[in-house]
Amino acid sequence: MGKNNTHSDEEAALSTDLMSLHSISESNHIPPQNASIQLSNTQDVPDRQLGPAYLCFIDASSSTGYTTRHVSTWTRSHGDSYPDYIFISYTRLQFYTIISGDPSLPSSINARRRAAAERDMDMLIRFAIRATKAAGIDAFWIDYECIRPEEDEDADENVNSPSTKAQWLQDWGSRLWTVPEALLCPAEHRISIYTPDTTEPELVAKRNLPGRVWDDAIALSLANDSDMLLERLLCLKLKDHRAPWHEMQDVWGAKLWDITPICQISEVVENDTVILGDAKGAMINWAFLEAIDYEPIRPQIANWTLLRLGAYFSMIFVLFVAMMTVFLSRETERHKRITAFPFSILWQTFLGVFVGHVIAVPWVLRHLYGSEIHQTQARLYGISGRPELSRVEELMFGSDQGRLQWMERANSAADPLVGEEHGDKNGLRSFTLIDTCTLTAIPFEAELPPSVVLAGARTRGLVRMLLCSYDATAAKLCKEAVMQMETVVLDRMPKLNRVRFSLKPARGKLTNTE
Repeated sequence: MGKNNTHSDEEAALSTDLMSLHSISESNHIPPQNASIQLSNTQDVPDRQLGPAYLCFIDASSSTGYTTRHVSTWTRSHGDSYPDYIFISYTRLQFYTIISGDPSLPSSINARRRAAAERDMDMLIRFAIRATKAAGIDAFWIDYECIRPEEDEDADENVNSPSTKAQWLQDWGSRLWTVPEALLCPAEHRISIYTPDTTEPELVAKRNLPGRVWDDAIALSLANDSDMLLERLLCLKLKDHRAPWHEMQDVWGAKLWDITPICQISEVVENDTVILGDAKGAMINWAFLEAIDYEPIRPQIANWTLLRLGAYFSMIFVLFVAMMTVFLSRETERHKRITAFPFSILWQTFLGVFVGHVIAVPWVLRHLYGSEIHQTQARLYGISGRPELSRVEELMFGSDQGRLQWMERANSAADPLVGEEHGDKNGLRSFTLIDTCTLTAIPFEAELPPSVVLAGARTRGLVRMLLCSYDATAAKLCKEAVMQMETVVLDRMPKLNRVRFSLKPARGKLTNTE
């Protein structure tokens, strides 16, 4: 068990604090995180207290069997060391509890609800006291006793009654904070599972917990890979775009352990906002398409030389015709007869070369602009709807040679290739991202046109990109969609300063420009 405070299962309201996108203060408050049911190690109390402020201490003289005390009062009589304690983790799907004085509760709670809460809380306390005594320590932490009204707490949920122990474990695993709690557990201690129909708890090793608790058996190494969970969750493409950000159902069928994060969450600003550091990204141009500079695979020196020589010869030919016209207009009839034959031969030669050049220029130009491309300017362009790629290629490269293609494996059942601007019934709109680096067009759907692309993670040979809109009110990026791109684009993307990233965008406050 770790020494950490609890988070709320309900996400807090969106903050409107104004902060720079590129310069984030180091003094932002970091909300503490949950832990799971494990035994903590004794350590000195630091200047900044990292453990809970309140604990329940075993007290044989109390009618309840315990006394809730502030940790500071305990340390005065027991020295400066922080007490060991048991962390009690549960879900309100199974146990209905009430925190006294919680302002989020209704002013009046009927007797039936209060009786149900007292019954479930009494059962949890019995489990907690048994676990604490079995561990041979003096204190335990449980939210409704150790969290004061000003602290965050989970919202009430309807209480169901699972019929089997396996279902109980899976319900507990569905909580938002169960995975972080399990990640923070010391591997050397077993997790105690208490249920109403057993007299003794079941001890489960940390390595065996995923297969018991989660349907998809989160196969992350809980002991060795515990610091990148949230980064992986951010890079999942959810089947329902309105689902909670912590949902684990990926459109492409990827599991969390298939994803290798590229960016790193360096700070938690609020319950729904984090700071992304060490991220690569680029802007999306929605204003216009422009000509792209590129380098062909084969050298084009001969073609360019022929084109330039033809241009120079055309200038000489025009000057020759002008000079001949002036010269012949001033000559007498006798001189015209003498010079007519040589000038006629020269005129026919120049005219033949000029006509040949005029015929060859279109072929040379087509060969120049139709050659295979070795490297291009790396640009990202956003287009509303599904455009004709032939027209887009003409605008950017001067001709349609079929070089711009739809990206394979970029689409899913949620991203059909259609020519409509508006997408499904849930308010999503169809957009297309043109990537000139890989000469691909990638369709996607979002509520708002994204203005920034962030490199999120590598998976299955591709890079997952987070397409984000910008919330100018709160100065943070909001995820609109997730797409897959070729890994080569990472080499052309610059690194960004730390940016604020919202886990739960407030749609009413976003401002974008198409």
